[in-house]
This record gives sequence, C-alpha cells and structure tokens, in this order.
Amino acid sequence: MNFYLIQRGKFRDIKDINEVKGLDNVIEYDYMGSAEFEFGALGKSLASIMESYLAGNFKPVLINIRGVPFLFYSESRITKASEVEELFNNPSKFRLKEYLGIEHYFEGESIERLKRNCKKKKEVVKNYSYLDFWWDIENHWFVIPVAPHYQSLINKALLSLKERGWLKKYRETHRER
Repeated sequence: MNFYLIQRGKFRDIKDINEVKGLDNVIEYDYMGSAEFEFGALGKSLASIMESYLAGNFKPVLINIRGVPFLFYSESRITKASEVEELFNNPSKFRLKEYLGIEHYFEGESIERLKRNCKKKKEVVKNYSYLDFWWDIENHWFVIPVAPHYQSLINKALLSLKERGWLKKYRETHRER
C-alpha cells in the first residue's frame, strides 16, 4: 500500500454524543494545505468509507504503535494493518505529503516547559501540536487511540451520516460529468 496524503486531527471535546451529526462535529482537522479540501478528497474518501460502513465492512482492528494499542478502522482488510503499523512506528521510511505527527500524541495534551525568561521554573501548557486522529484519504482508513469515548464518537458520526442519507446526497451532487 502506498501512503501519501494522511489528514491529521484531534477529537473535539464533545459533551453530548447525541449532538454528533458527522465527522466534522467530532474531529478538528489539522490544516495541511488546501488540496484535501479544495479538490474534494475528504468527501471522496468519506464516500468510500460510507460504502464500506453501510456494507458492514468498515471495522476496527487492533494495531500496536510504539507499544501502545490503537484502532485501525478499515474495510476489514487485516493485511493492511501490518503496513499501517510500520508507517506509524517508522514514519521516516515513508514519503508523505506532510509529517505524520504521531510523536505529538505521545507528548500528551499538555507539556511541561521552562517558563519564559526563566532558567529553572517550569510550567505546564497546552500542547497545540497534539494529535489523536489520522485519516488516509487515499486509502480510506482511520487510526485512533483505543478509547471507548473515541470509538463511540466515530460510531455515532458514521451512524448519523447513514441516518441522514449522506452518501446518497453526496452521489447526487458529485456525479461524474
């Protein structure tokens, strides 16, 4: 499998899961340039994911990244899982459009640093580079940490898209001309 365009993001702080209407409600995307938005790459990938989801084939598989369990959501093709593990465990081996940023997950949502103009005093600050969601928009898969709340959010987002008839509407408005 070739990897190139992987959208990074992080889960939003959702208080009421019943308000989730789709992935945009759940994920805050990391800006990586305009191609994924301008040329409809996210919509095309989501359409492929929804086709698999509606067929009952978009399921999580447990993978291991730096000794920590993560979930790899894909079209039930477990053979891809080892390649995705290799990508996340050795990202420098791959030529991606943008850096993967997995190291920011392991830093945590908050980081300790020296206070400004101080040599010894430290402070804990928000890690603005923190990431906990990756979406390969060419191969149509997600990777997320193993966390029941995150799994619930992904499941609710996909279910909401199904209930709203998102895929049918997408196909109607994006027909090949």
